Amino acid sequence: MKQNTPLWATALLMLSTAAVQAQEERSLHWHEQLQNQTLLAHSGAIRGYNPRLTAPFMAQPQGAVLADLLARNAHENYRLGHTLAAETIHYFLTKVPVDERRPILSLERAALYMAEGDFHRARNLLEKVDESALSRAERTEWQVRTAYALLRTNRGGEQLGPLFAEAAQANNRWGRIAKLYVASSKMAKGDLQAAEAIYRSLSGDRELAPETRIGMAALSYYSGDYAKAVAEVGEIERVEPRLASNPSLLQVAGNAYYRLGDAPNASKYLERFIEDSPEFASPEDFLLLGAAYMEQQRYNEAIEPLKQATQGKGATGYAASLYLGRALRDQGNYPQAIVAYERAVEESAPTQVREAAMYEMALVMRSSGQSNFGQDVRIAERFLNTFPTSKHRPTMEKFLTEFYLSNTDYATSLVSIRRLKKTTPAIDEARQYVLNHLALDALSQGKFSQATRYIEDALDKQAVSSLYKGESLLIQADILRAQGDYAGSIRPLTAYLALPESARRPNQSEAQYYLGYALFNGGRYAEAKGYFASSVHDSKQGALRQSDAYTRLGDCQYATNALDAAFASYERAISLAPSQSSDALLRLAEINGLRKQYSRQIALLDRLITSFPDSPAAAQASYQKGRAYLLQGNNDAAEKAFVATASQYSQSEEGRLALLQLALLYYNTQRVEKSLDTYTQLMHRYPKSAEAATAFTHLKSICIEEGRTDYLQGAVQKTGGAFSLSESESRELEFKALEREYKRRSQEVEPKMEAFIARYRVGSDVSTIQKYLADLAFERGDKDRAYTLYTTLAAEVRQLPRAAQSSVLQRLGALQIERDDKQAAYDTYHTLYTQSSDRSLRMQAAEKAAEMALSMEKWKTAIAVTTDALTALGEEGAEWLHLLRGNAHSELGERAKALAEYKTILAKTDLSAGAEATVHYATLQAKGSSKERQEAKQLLNKFIEKGTPHEYWLARGILALAEIYRSEGDKVTADQYVESLKNNYPKREDDILERIARYQDQQTGTPKR
Repeated sequence: MKQNTPLWATALLMLSTAAVQAQEERSLHWHEQLQNQTLLAHSGAIRGYNPRLTAPFMAQPQGAVLADLLARNAHENYRLGHTLAAETIHYFLTKVPVDERRPILSLERAALYMAEGDFHRARNLLEKVDESALSRAERTEWQVRTAYALLRTNRGGEQLGPLFAEAAQANNRWGRIAKLYVASSKMAKGDLQAAEAIYRSLSGDRELAPETRIGMAALSYYSGDYAKAVAEVGEIERVEPRLASNPSLLQVAGNAYYRLGDAPNASKYLERFIEDSPEFASPEDFLLLGAAYMEQQRYNEAIEPLKQATQGKGATGYAASLYLGRALRDQGNYPQAIVAYERAVEESAPTQVREAAMYEMALVMRSSGQSNFGQDVRIAERFLNTFPTSKHRPTMEKFLTEFYLSNTDYATSLVSIRRLKKTTPAIDEARQYVLNHLALDALSQGKFSQATRYIEDALDKQAVSSLYKGESLLIQADILRAQGDYAGSIRPLTAYLALPESARRPNQSEAQYYLGYALFNGGRYAEAKGYFASSVHDSKQGALRQSDAYTRLGDCQYATNALDAAFASYERAISLAPSQSSDALLRLAEINGLRKQYSRQIALLDRLITSFPDSPAAAQASYQKGRAYLLQGNNDAAEKAFVATASQYSQSEEGRLALLQLALLYYNTQRVEKSLDTYTQLMHRYPKSAEAATAFTHLKSICIEEGRTDYLQGAVQKTGGAFSLSESESRELEFKALEREYKRRSQEVEPKMEAFIARYRVGSDVSTIQKYLADLAFERGDKDRAYTLYTTLAAEVRQLPRAAQSSVLQRLGALQIERDDKQAAYDTYHTLYTQSSDRSLRMQAAEKAAEMALSMEKWKTAIAVTTDALTALGEEGAEWLHLLRGNAHSELGERAKALAEYKTILAKTDLSAGAEATVHYATLQAKGSSKERQEAKQLLNKFIEKGTPHEYWLARGILALAEIYRSEGDKVTADQYVESLKNNYPKREDDILERIARYQDQQTGTPKR
């Protein structure tokens, strides 16, 4: 500040003329230079006139004589300073409307007004004076007084300079007084040489000597010779002690000392100046005093003058706001410091002030935690966009990157990053991290197109972290795999494994596992085997993942006919996770079957069915058991096994396959009629399934061979038109063509699909086409049509391929929620939960089903669903299930159970479920004993202090804490919490502001709205 801050002051008694304002305001407060010379008052009394004398008397012969006498008396009273001067002059001016002496007496009356401090009346009177009727000396006095009156009433503008300049040409007392103004004006405009010449020309005038000497000291100051200015002030104080308290002298001294870095002396002089002449102290003076205090670390004393200085306009007010922010910050008053900084960062503030204020404001917010709802992020953004070359840029970038890497509101973080005009490698890395998480969120919601856009955006730059690039590649593979595009996932997984070891180490085994999966699904078993073999050696994996990896390794070995190795892999998988190894048991049984060891195969299959009765593999085991008996030659046992499979798993693919096997067994054992009936039964019961189509083909072959065309016709009729006797080959070809067009998202495919469905109506290919149509409608936002199609598909969802069943149910459930069809949504998600074999999908389905039950106030149903899911799926990632079960217990009034449920996830406030559970737990506790209420208060205080990314539940926690304080009788603290929340919570589309209003209504006794 010492090098850059000009001495802000107004010239010559707070001069504010347009001419001065057009320049840098460099002049000091010359509040005595004109005052001592223009505010002239005289004492004495008017003698010889009768105040009761009334006009008109000018028309009478003696009127002129009386007017002359009155004028001379009035003038004499003024000259001698008599107290009746003002009255006699006023009487004359009132009673004598026309007289050549009116101009001079008006001038004298104006002088008396000025002596009384009534500058408005003085100006009004002076402006009516006919200056041409005045003498040269009187006209000079009129010019000076008029200019001064205009100055004191904030009038005049461009008139002031010419009035003083013309008056200064006169070689008399008033001319010399005018020169004081001219000198001061030139000094204000930077014409120091001209100002010095004028002051030197006045140096011989004893009357003006004090003002002249002070002016010379000011010239030294403005010349940059601050030491000389200080020395001259000291000399003036020594030679003329009476001037030691002169405000102009004090101001010059205070400013000069400040420029010399002598803050103690600067504050001493400025204190006296402001204390003795507060009416002349400007915001600039307060700013310098506050700055001097700051340099002496007298922060508490600096606050008040800096507050006064903030009232200044332009750079003064902004600089004062910056210094005030610093003083309040150093006093630990962070909220008020931030408020002060906020003015200093306004767009119109000087660049250096804005830069310093933004930087310091961000530091205060960061270090004190005094920032809610993203204030610190926005100020850091503004800083980087406004000052791209600042030395503080690395610090601001660090603030933002730390925020982006810790904030879980990734959409907000991305918006913030996109607002930055210029990024750096660190910001780009954070951007990739944020985009990765946004892609994961979209993927978890089944929004594949959106997830793809995010991850492609994350990978579009070269200068990114290899670690986050690795994450992006894994997520890209996840997105492709979720859509069934295993072949497409090979490229990002291979790229991931080609990264430097440090980047791929965290998830290397996972990438190897999924790459093996993708290659296996593409029939590249030898390559897949190598990746599965590598992934199983990672000891950091959980037992379940290792077990599954060994199972998939066994699958590759099995597919390449390495049966011994496959057998060992399956056994290893079973030993790692006995309770989760149904697939490995199934494969072991198959190997025994290939080795014709059917008894061992059957024993393993029985073990699987007994150990995993609800597993999808149980249906396969039951079917394969029948096949093993068949291959063993035990037709009776095989028949029983197939009948059991068809009965027990009637809605599964294996149940339908069992019927096919039964029909074939009946035919091979010469029970043709029973074989035909079984085929017909399969076609009739499952007309849309692939097995029904196979049955139809077999039925046609057998009927032709057996000559039972009549039976065939009857069987076709029983299906109600589900099957026909022609176009099967053309139909299959047409289906495959449509499927290819769908995968390419051809714009012409939908009408063709509609025609296909209209022509064939039923069948697995029709169901698949219906699903494709539903998916297209869903993707383009035609939710009514998608809903109709998904509803139709869901009615017989088990006839769809297993991979398509989950997708149909997921999207149908989401649409039912949008339509507020809660019961239907519950049924859909419950079906998905019971049918899916994917743990994470089952977890999501259970959560949705429980949410629907709660929304329908079916508390016990919600408890049953969540309890079953927790038992079946375990605790990993089950926070939401615990929350929902706790909510249900709470609604049933089962307080202890609800508290126990919430308590399991209290520590996880970074999750929405944990944040919500904390609020519910504290709310229930607050209704208990005094001790419980105190525990609730402590819990909420810690929760609010720690914070959470879930702002809604943070706000709910603040309201809950306020309710506790209110219940304890501490209404002041309660209201403070609520008012603070009301002032700072963003106006989002939730019910927080409504809750605040209800709380405040309760406090005032206003009825609830």
